[in-house]
Amino acid sequence: MPLRTRVGAGLPRQLYVPRLLGCGLGGLGMAAALREGAAPVWIWAFLAFVALVWPHIAYLWASRAERPSRAEKRNLMIEALMIGATVCAIGGNLVPSAIALAIVCMNNMSVGGVRLCGWGLLAAAAGALCMNAVVPFRFSSDSSMLVQLAVVPVMVMYLPAFGWTTNQLSRRLHRSREALRRASQIDALSGLYNRRTFEVGFQATFQGLVAAAAGVGTDARPVRRPAALVLCDVDHFKRINDGAGHAAGDAVIRSIGESLRTHVQLPHVAARYGGDEFAMLLLDHDGDQARAFIGGLWSHLGARASVPVPAFTMSTGIACFDATLGSADEWMARADEALYEVKRSERGGICVAPQSMPDRTSGNSPV
Repeated sequence: MPLRTRVGAGLPRQLYVPRLLGCGLGGLGMAAALREGAAPVWIWAFLAFVALVWPHIAYLWASRAERPSRAEKRNLMIEALMIGATVCAIGGNLVPSAIALAIVCMNNMSVGGVRLCGWGLLAAAAGALCMNAVVPFRFSSDSSMLVQLAVVPVMVMYLPAFGWTTNQLSRRLHRSREALRRASQIDALSGLYNRRTFEVGFQATFQGLVAAAAGVGTDARPVRRPAALVLCDVDHFKRINDGAGHAAGDAVIRSIGESLRTHVQLPHVAARYGGDEFAMLLLDHDGDQARAFIGGLWSHLGARASVPVPAFTMSTGIACFDATLGSADEWMARADEALYEVKRSERGGICVAPQSMPDRTSGNSPV
């Protein structure tokens, strides 16, 4: 059964404290403005509901919704409606009204951008019209010292809280993007780069090596930088899966991944190329150096695995960069042919395929 993800599940919790501060502290300025007029009791009750009760209702409503992000947008519209009604009730008293409407804009802008901000202002206008139908609007441009002092807490405490919430949301988004980027580049079982990521880097490296060999650069002098492409796979991997089970096969792949992550460091690159096949790009390594490196790598492969693995051997094909190569695909084909040269004769060996006839070295020692 597919798992259903609740979109924006953490949003209600992120907005809860800022909403508590905004409604609660903002209510102080509204109350000070109401105190200067002859407001009926029910308006005081309405203000108390908005300031003290609504934040908890909004949190419970959104946190239990199937789609919390959509529920929070609905909460913001209701909140804007009530704030608009309160602004009308206090006669548009300049300072608290301006701060309340600014908070509406900030909240809606942070969650839904300009579009939601516009809807929030429309909701506030609708709330003001509804209140005006019950209590005629009497504009009050003067804000007494009491009112001005009453709005100080919301400015001092709400704005930092809003900034903190925005920062947390931004960091969560960044972490989500990084997780998605990593998931798109990394093979889950081995922990190595996947084939697509390796091929993108391999193509770029090939172009760079070709350009350097042709003298394309600031000094226009040819630079022949050695590099070796390595392809290898597990010998008789199907037998391991069939005989010991797929869990054993997975353990083999993991142990190879652990070893390659430990020993193949930048500027070299290792990847799981597919199934039981792996690829490496060793810069500044000629054929002999690459063969020695791989021989040493395979000699202790599996010895430090985090879980026991069955004995296995690796067949390896190596192709060195040559400026006469027509393309990266040709380089890959040369390494692939070297690998299958080992497969056709004696598995567990290392075959280096320069321009001339491949030179095969056998080292069929089980891991």
